[in-house]
Amino acid sequence: FARFPMIFVLLSSFGLVATFYGFEKVIDQIPYFNENPHMILMTGVVVLVLTGALYKKLN
Repeated sequence: FARFPMIFVLLSSFGLVATFYGFEKVIDQIPYFNENPHMILMTGVVVLVLTGALYKKLN
């Protein structure tokens, strides 16, 4: 990492973008989420709240 920081940043950025793009494609294939996009938002908020509560409980 110390010798090639730019390569590390580019590879990490590509990995992050590829992961988000993959999630988007998977969600597009689920008919319920495709027909009700507001449910994606609600599901995401619920997941964030649950993981935040779990993090708080474990800390």
